[in-house]
Amino acid sequence: MSTPAMPSQTNNGGIQLLSVGKHYDTQQGTVQALAKTDFSIEEGEFVVLLGPSGCGKTTLLRLIAGLLKPSMGTVTVGGHALWRDDRRDDAAVADLGVVFQDAELFPWFTIEENIALPLKLRGVDRAARKQRACELCKLVGISGFEQRYPRELSGGMRQRAAIARALSYDPAVLLMDEPFGALDAMTRDQMNVELQRIWIATAKTIVLVTHSISEAVFLADRILLLTSRPGRVDEVTPVDFPRPRVLGLQATDPFQHIVDRLRERLEHKHEH
Repeated sequence: MSTPAMPSQTNNGGIQLLSVGKHYDTQQGTVQALAKTDFSIEEGEFVVLLGPSGCGKTTLLRLIAGLLKPSMGTVTVGGHALWRDDRRDDAAVADLGVVFQDAELFPWFTIEENIALPLKLRGVDRAARKQRACELCKLVGISGFEQRYPRELSGGMRQRAAIARALSYDPAVLLMDEPFGALDAMTRDQMNVELQRIWIATAKTIVLVTHSISEAVFLADRILLLTSRPGRVDEVTPVDFPRPRVLGLQATDPFQHIVDRLRERLEHKHEH
């Protein structure tokens, strides 16, 4: 199943961070949230950011999203720098979709209206918005709920709607900050399978932040492990299990071996 294309600015989901760091000036002095970091993400790759609490994972994701300006270095998406001096490049940011832990749907809009809102803001006509929302509801598995309101949906279904909204304008990159962190374990497992299916169907570049090691190993092509604050990418773990992956994979020895090794590394980082 493929998602129908809306015009995309660059349609290149490659991401590059060159000497990117972030600090905040507070009354107590300068706080270094993210140390100087370099890495690249290939177009169409699924990369997970993993690390101890407070290590700067969300800061890093927000830098990639253009929601924060780096204190140093350059973030490029599809070959376009997100910032030029103090000005954000709207064309580069237009190729990014963001999903947060809270679905952040507008309660007074229907699911269809929520999904289509970015298109409305871009001046897309009503008939095209309706068609796109309908297609995306099918893609994320909530067909038949287009005219419902967010309060009428479960947490997992609201997150599906949030993913559909982020995909509405066909961004090349999907950035996800703990999107399933508030869900129960069974729903979370199901959403991991669904997210993998959506990723395979759309060929987006996905960057996901999580605290869950098993979620990271289940979803990722590569896991970028961050150090404690000030965070920086300390090591990269490739995950080579074939796709599509099924939940039974989590019970296998090779899967557990990667999980155990990452847990050991995280505990070691936490102690230091």
